[in-house]
Amino acid sequence: MDIKNVHAVFRPNQSGLKQVLGDLESEVMETFWAEGKAMLVKDIHPRLPLGKSLTYSTIVCTTTALAEKGLLREVGRVGKARVYLPAMGREEFLHRALGHVIDNILAAFPDTAAALLNERLTPERAKRLHGYLEAIEAEAGS
Repeated sequence: MDIKNVHAVFRPNQSGLKQVLGDLESEVMETFWAEGKAMLVKDIHPRLPLGKSLTYSTIVCTTTALAEKGLLREVGRVGKARVYLPAMGREEFLHRALGHVIDNILAAFPDTAAALLNERLTPERAKRLHGYLEAIEAEAGS
């Protein structure tokens, strides 16, 4: 899956997945990940926080869009209804999406990004970051 096709914008004023996915897309994906099983749209609809205020066709359009973006995959059909599973786990999606955002920020604003990191790195954060960098270097060397 090419994460670049998943979102067009980063919305820092939102929380959680809504920073990189639309509001309804986020709720649908969170529902799939929480359930951990293949589902039909009719299974998803009542589990969504917005629930009854959404039409069935809105959820069909949203799941279709998520499948086109590579976040859901069709695993079967029941009559005309499609059965979906997440194409990846929540953590893998976050890793890819945030990596894409960070890559774009570093490419577009390298000096500002470096200055901000320097400004915001507390000793604890610096220690954690250093640990991550050492793990990356060790993995690349093996």
